[in-house]
Amino acid sequence: MSIAVVGVNHRTAPLEVRERFAHAPRDVPAALERVLSAGARGGVLLSTCNRTEFYLAEPGDGAPEEVWALLTERLGDGRNASEYGYFRRDRDAVRHLYSVSAGLDSMILGESQIQGQVREAWEVSKARAGPVLHRLFQSALLVGARVRSETGLATGAASAPSAAVALAGKIFHELAGRSALILGAGDTAQLAAGCLVAEGVRVTLVANRTYERAQAIAEGLGARALTLDEAWDHFATADIVLSSTAAPQAVVTWERVAPAIARRRGRPLCILDLAVPRDVAPAVGQLENVFLYDIDDLQAVAARKRGGRAVLGVVRRPGRRAGPEGVPGAARRRARRGARARAQAPRASLAGRPGSSGAVQPGAAEQVPALPHGRPQGGGAGRARVRAARGAQAAVRPEGVP
Repeated sequence: MSIAVVGVNHRTAPLEVRERFAHAPRDVPAALERVLSAGARGGVLLSTCNRTEFYLAEPGDGAPEEVWALLTERLGDGRNASEYGYFRRDRDAVRHLYSVSAGLDSMILGESQIQGQVREAWEVSKARAGPVLHRLFQSALLVGARVRSETGLATGAASAPSAAVALAGKIFHELAGRSALILGAGDTAQLAAGCLVAEGVRVTLVANRTYERAQAIAEGLGARALTLDEAWDHFATADIVLSSTAAPQAVVTWERVAPAIARRRGRPLCILDLAVPRDVAPAVGQLENVFLYDIDDLQAVAARKRGGRAVLGVVRRPGRRAGPEGVPGAARRRARRGARARAQAPRASLAGRPGSSGAVQPGAAEQVPALPHGRPQGGGAGRARVRAARGAQAAVRPEGVP
């Protein structure tokens, strides 16, 4: 009996590609039916923020090709999905699933959520899995449990929400007493809210598409429940916004939140986007004193938290204001302009709307881990910006976007 895995993960594809491959549970049956019709005798689809993987029994030649065809359609821009993926068969496929279930193949080594995600993928795919994959996933869950209980892997292991909270701690000197707005009411949002509360953050607002679901979460946190449409105005007052909805496209857009952020008068706002597909449009990260992080920005933080890994640090600077069409101009042109401007006036400035003071409050200027997935940092011009900003005792942040 042959077993294969066909897929992509955080090592082979950037977030802007992975988010197009993400499958909601309601999409899984149709995707598996299409792939199985090409000849496989069983299938399980595992789709998380860091991976989309099809596990196939007796795949033959047609089923893997159908997986790539399906994912290429989702990519939708002329690129072939196979350029970002991998194909493993038999022993290598089994070993891969065991590593995934144990947290050894996760972006955040040893993170605990993946085992539940593997179990959920198996449950959703059960009707199409077949006896071989049933046995494989049962054994993978047992392996994952043994690794966590019989080794030290889980000791001090981070999760995506805990790494996100650590990132917020780099923006402010101290998290205790800060206020947070949570967008979403799923498992990740609840776990993240708990991590924030553990650091002394006041979760004051929980917003969700379904008000009743937001209310159920808010009651346990002593927070106020909102619908998503009611949340945008509160971007003017929250210190931290953590977003993890199941929306198929960005819900936090420039048009919705720019007016509220303009009323902050330069106070830093940390936005943590843990959703895949992303909840927050990249243009939002270019608004004044907005520090936007997505799921791929968490790897360096998690590595530092576990220790023993070298993590380069850069100084981030508040983003420029941008129109709803996104970031104006190319990153390299911005870097050159910034370097020339600082050569004439070494003081770091905030390119904002008329009347912006450009002040950054104390606590918003700590070293933050380098972006793990290669956002443009401006090369030599970026280093010049860092030196100029340090000389002026101002926090700066690179202008690159995903």
